[in-house]
Order: sequence, then structure tokens, then C-alpha cells
Amino acid sequence: FQMDGITDVEPETETQMQENITEQDTQQVQEETNTNTNTNTGGTKTDTQTKEIALSDLLGKNLKVSYKGYSTASSYQEGDYFSVNAASGKTLIIMNINVKNTGKKNTKIDMLSKDVTFYGCFNGTDRMVEKKILSTKNLSTYQGKIKPGKSIKTVLVFEVSKKQADEISTQDLQVEMDGQMYQVTM
Repeated sequence: FQMDGITDVEPETETQMQENITEQDTQQVQEETNTNTNTNTGGTKTDTQTKEIALSDLLGKNLKVSYKGYSTASSYQEGDYFSVNAASGKTLIIMNINVKNTGKKNTKIDMLSKDVTFYGCFNGTDRMVEKKILSTKNLSTYQGKIKPGKSIKTVLVFEVSKKQADEISTQDLQVEMDGQMYQVTM
């Protein structure tokens, strides 16, 4: 039995197979080199096609976002109902972000349905993914309404080595949404 479209097949020699593999490897390295570069924002390794996005644009209309700095801790707790601990030898970095409704109507935020992932870059190292937590204040999973003129306090939590946490001098934030990576401006 012969499949349609195939008329003659010659077995590849080992040399031909090695040349094809080397050519594919070279193309892959070139593609990676073309898409990954060091930027001037702390030396983070980012995609050259990364676009900038204001965090307020990501969240919705009539919202003002304020970055209120970060803190480090061995655990993060909300009231008596939620807590997360850092792994052994690690520390949590809690980025504090306030969101204010500047409009005249209630504004709904549904980050959970947007399926976003935030990445932190501390001290110019490669980006690291946020620690996924289902707290009521986690920005990446936040769902709720903000009344006009009112604010909410949200957080993004990252886990890093204790040494890295002690030496933080720069912080950058990126977000991945719909397969596209964005550099976040606040």
C-alpha cells in the first residue's frame, strides 16, 4: 500500500540527518537571539516585541493605579481567613498597588476572567512569575466593583531567595495576557 502524494522516498544518510539537525539548531538559536535581548531596565531578559501598557489600561476605564512600594516577609496574611508562607530559604515580596475609581459610576474589575500572569523583575534578573494565591486582594485574580471616588488595596506576591530580597535595588513589572507580554507602566 502506498499513500497518495508519496512517489519516491530515499533514506537519509547519517550525514544528511546531522546537517538538518545542525541547521534547525542554528535557526532556533538565531530566533531566540532575535526575540530575547537585554534591556536598559535593570538588565532583564525580555522579548523585543514587548509592548508597554499602563496598569490602569489593563484594569479598565476610569481607574487610577498607584504603586505604593513593596515589603518583604516570611508570610502574607489577610485577616483570619487567608495566609501563605514562603518556602524554606525564601522570602515573599509583596508589591502594594492601590486602584481608585475616578469615574461617576461603579467600575467592575474582573482580572480572573482575563487570565493574566504577572512577572516581577528584581535587581535586573530574569523575570519570575508571581506566586498564584487566591486572596481577596490579589490583583491578578481580583473580582469586584469599586464605587466612584473609592479605592481598593491590592497586592502581587513574589517569592525570591532571602539574599535577593535583601539586595533589592530595582523592580520592574510585566504582564502576560492573550499570549502577549507587556512591560507595565504605573
